Amino acid sequence: MQKVFTIDNETLTKNYKFLDQYDGYVAHKETGLVYKANFINGFVQLIEVSNLEALEKIEKGLEEFGKQLAQEMGFDLNEQEENDGKSN
Repeated sequence: MQKVFTIDNETLTKNYKFLDQYDGYVAHKETGLVYKANFINGFVQLIEVSNLEALEKIEKGLEEFGKQLAQEMGFDLNEQEENDGKSN
Protein backbone atom coordinates (compact mmCIF):
# COMPACT_ATOMS: atom_id res chain seq x y z
CA MET A 1 0.00 0.00 0.00
CA GLN A 2 1.40 3.40 -0.98
CA LYS A 3 1.74 6.05 1.66
CA VAL A 4 0.75 9.56 0.60
CA PHE A 5 0.95 12.64 2.78
CA THR A 6 1.37 16.40 2.52
CA ILE A 7 4.03 18.58 4.15
CA ASP A 8 5.06 22.22 3.97
CA ASN A 9 8.23 23.52 2.30
CA GLU A 10 9.99 24.11 5.63
CA THR A 11 9.56 20.45 6.60
CA LEU A 12 10.75 19.37 3.16
CA THR A 13 13.92 21.43 3.45
CA LYS A 14 14.61 20.31 7.02
CA ASN A 15 13.97 16.57 6.72
CA TYR A 16 14.46 15.59 3.08
CA LYS A 17 17.18 15.78 0.44
CA PHE A 18 16.61 15.93 -3.30
CA LEU A 19 18.07 13.08 -5.32
CA ASP A 20 20.17 14.60 -8.09
CA GLN A 21 19.88 11.61 -10.40
CA TYR A 22 16.07 11.40 -10.07
CA ASP A 23 14.03 14.45 -11.05
CA GLY A 24 11.30 15.22 -8.52
CA TYR A 25 12.34 12.58 -5.98
CA VAL A 26 13.45 13.13 -2.39
CA ALA A 27 14.83 10.92 0.36
CA HIS A 28 14.15 11.29 4.06
CA LYS A 29 17.45 12.20 5.72
CA GLU A 30 17.07 9.75 8.62
CA THR A 31 15.09 6.78 7.26
CA GLY A 32 16.33 6.74 3.66
CA LEU A 33 12.79 6.28 2.38
CA VAL A 34 12.33 7.68 -1.13
CA TYR A 35 9.30 9.71 -2.19
CA LYS A 36 7.99 11.24 -5.39
CA ALA A 37 7.41 14.93 -4.61
CA ASN A 38 4.46 16.74 -6.16
CA PHE A 39 4.27 20.48 -5.51
CA ILE A 40 0.64 21.55 -5.09
CA ASN A 41 -0.64 24.98 -3.94
CA GLY A 42 2.42 25.78 -1.81
CA PHE A 43 2.58 22.35 -0.21
CA VAL A 44 4.46 19.18 -1.08
CA GLN A 45 2.62 15.91 -1.56
CA LEU A 46 4.94 12.95 -0.95
CA ILE A 47 4.25 9.49 -2.34
CA GLU A 48 6.44 6.71 -0.94
CA VAL A 49 8.09 4.76 -3.74
CA SER A 50 11.19 3.00 -2.41
CA ASN A 51 14.26 3.37 -0.24
CA LEU A 52 17.84 4.37 -1.02
CA GLU A 53 19.21 0.86 -0.55
CA ALA A 54 16.80 -0.54 -3.14
CA LEU A 55 17.59 2.25 -5.60
CA GLU A 56 21.32 1.60 -5.25
CA LYS A 57 20.78 -2.12 -5.96
CA ILE A 58 18.71 -1.29 -9.04
CA GLU A 59 21.34 1.16 -10.30
CA LYS A 60 24.13 -1.39 -9.80
CA GLY A 61 22.11 -4.05 -11.62
CA LEU A 62 21.36 -1.72 -14.51
CA GLU A 63 25.01 -0.70 -14.77
CA GLU A 64 26.11 -4.34 -14.98
CA PHE A 65 23.36 -5.09 -17.51
CA GLY A 66 24.45 -2.11 -19.62
CA LYS A 67 28.05 -3.30 -19.66
CA GLN A 68 27.01 -6.83 -20.62
CA LEU A 69 24.72 -5.54 -23.38
CA ALA A 70 27.44 -3.28 -24.77
CA GLN A 71 29.90 -6.17 -24.85
CA GLU A 72 27.39 -8.43 -26.60
CA MET A 73 26.82 -5.72 -29.20
CA GLY A 74 30.55 -5.46 -29.82
CA PHE A 75 31.30 -2.13 -28.17
CA ASP A 76 34.73 -1.73 -26.57
CA LEU A 77 34.00 -0.21 -23.16
CA ASN A 78 37.69 0.19 -22.31
CA GLU A 79 38.19 2.36 -25.40
CA GLN A 80 35.19 4.52 -24.43
CA GLU A 81 36.51 5.00 -20.88
CA GLU A 82 39.92 6.05 -22.26
CA ASN A 83 38.28 8.60 -24.59
CA ASP A 84 36.15 9.97 -21.75
CA GLY A 85 39.31 10.72 -19.78
CA LYS A 86 40.86 12.82 -22.57
CA SER A 87 40.18 16.54 -22.77
CA ASN A 88 39.58 18.29 -26.09
